[in-house]
Amino acid sequence: MTLSFMLSLYGSSFAQLKLSAEEMATVKDAFLVYNGEKKESSLTTAPTRFQPFIAQLLASKANNDTMPAEDYFRKPSKDQLLLWYAIRELHYHKSADASSNLTQEQILHQLSNTVIDDRWLLDNYYYRIQSRISMLFNTADLSQHNFQLADLGLNTPVEQAIFVYFITKACGQRLSVMRFTGKGNPKATLDRFPKINGRDYYYFTNFEYPDFEWVGYQKKESYNERHLNSFYELLLNHIEIEISAGEIDKAKQIYRNSILSKPDLFKYSKSEKALVDLHKKWQ
Repeated sequence: MTLSFMLSLYGSSFAQLKLSAEEMATVKDAFLVYNGEKKESSLTTAPTRFQPFIAQLLASKANNDTMPAEDYFRKPSKDQLLLWYAIRELHYHKSADASSNLTQEQILHQLSNTVIDDRWLLDNYYYRIQSRISMLFNTADLSQHNFQLADLGLNTPVEQAIFVYFITKACGQRLSVMRFTGKGNPKATLDRFPKINGRDYYYFTNFEYPDFEWVGYQKKESYNERHLNSFYELLLNHIEIEISAGEIDKAKQIYRNSILSKPDLFKYSKSEKALVDLHKKWQ
């Protein structure tokens, strides 16, 4: 069994970014637009290859209360994902300790010689556009929006999980702020969450993929320990909100239909003891 075949079983493969000198200049311009340091008009003459990527980037910077079109959420092409990854690397190096002393050209050349995991590419894309949805969700009711994961080109368990982490974190951040400050109506906020495959977010339980090493900002970590942990925190918050509102039956419904009732995944949560205690109480 070849490595590429084994990886394909889990929806994972590897890719490299190849850029001409002209294309490198376009990536640098795109990075400045992404950071708000250059006008969007600087990208109007970009090569044809960059047009879908630029459309995504401009949509991520849009300052309005309109939900982006479905194409914005669909899994991009490999080429587009690689261009977004270049934005990530330029951003990380700009934020890193100055001891790296790499120019943008050196960073992009280095990237062109680096083989990148597809899972990292997809995670990075959704992370880069997350702030747009977070800002929108501050006031918008997204409950009428339904994300059919297969229609978005997300065909493997890991791809679908990555999207679920993205959309629930984008919306869940507002909930966390409310619970921290004690202001607002957390229960009403939960009612504004978008649907996933036609159902409330907690019904998504297909996290049956092998955990993998993921490189965040200057450190490597378990992907599940970072993201499944956050998903569990959202679920626990949801349960507590329902119980506080006297909705015990609703809280138990969430427990039964979510990964709160799947002890095999508890090890990825920092709240493992709370999950075990809840499971013992309600199983």
